[in-house]
Amino acid sequence: SGIGRVAIFPPESLAPGAGRDAGLATSAAEVAARAGLEVVAGDEVERFLAEERIRYTAGLDRFVARAAREKLGVDGVLFTTLESGGAGALRIAVTMRLVTTRDLPEIVWMDGFARTGSDAPGLLGLGIIEDPQKLRSQAFDALARSLAAARSGARREGGRCQPGRVYAPKFSFRLPPLAGSAERTVIVLPFLDSSRRRNAGEVVRLGVIRQLLSARGLHLVDPGEVRQVLLDYRIILQGGVSLASARTILKTLRADWVVVGDVRRFDEERAAAEFNLHVLDSETEEIVWQSRSYNDGDDGVHFFGIGRVSTSSALVCRMVAEIAAEAFPDRFRDAGSGGRTAASR
Repeated sequence: SGIGRVAIFPPESLAPGAGRDAGLATSAAEVAARAGLEVVAGDEVERFLAEERIRYTAGLDRFVARAAREKLGVDGVLFTTLESGGAGALRIAVTMRLVTTRDLPEIVWMDGFARTGSDAPGLLGLGIIEDPQKLRSQAFDALARSLAAARSGARREGGRCQPGRVYAPKFSFRLPPLAGSAERTVIVLPFLDSSRRRNAGEVVRLGVIRQLLSARGLHLVDPGEVRQVLLDYRIILQGGVSLASARTILKTLRADWVVVGDVRRFDEERAAAEFNLHVLDSETEEIVWQSRSYNDGDDGVHFFGIGRVSTSSALVCRMVAEIAAEAFPDRFRDAGSGGRTAASR
């Protein structure tokens, strides 16, 4: 990716009830350092954000990218998103992504980790984790290994969950423009969210971005740049972007495909999710993929809860992995298991 020096931006929290967690930024800096990256963090980043009057720190647009490149001397920015859990919780779902500071910010690595302390009880419950800090350490250890492996070329840049037929869409159709494995640029717009869980649309959107990044030949534009384009064209972001709005801006977006979706259900306690997904082709302005997915964490589980998915983030990861495998089979052929994500381990 050509990235050697990175800035650690303030972590984003999408977890219900979770406040600012200073430890997340420290953990993110340690992940970058363990992967061999030179780190710019803490007060230096805070001063930069204040001097440049940057309020939105959950993504990177071209203007902030240029400023970070010139003022901080960084090649990339590392973002951390807490999707579930928080300090003191025996549950964690966290996603990290590394974005270039080139003129068009592009995601070059993204992975996630999601589990609870009781995911692997083992014999006599000896595998149960009762220390929240130990669970958090497991998460960031896995992410550090993933980033280091991506930088060394030992694995694909995008972390991939293992698909499975139990997580397949309940309805889908696909048109020929999605065939092949030629280079394509993809933008994922904010999802409409009619679930009862705050920020569920953004959690699912990040899951979609992470899985598409694992597909061969797909380049994902960072959500920060997408946000800026939508603001430039005065497209309302509250609650997501409708299919009709997506069509009106399709020609102005520098992408081959635009992904839109809507979340109907996202239950953190039961680990359940339901969402629809559409892919628009920029050349034809037609829908070339459409799917409806819904699953519970215990789907396909018959004996003693073995194999149950305990977090909605991990469940969405598997559901989207199956969508990606069906929508883009040519891009995953012969990919092997090198793209398996930390969340699926």
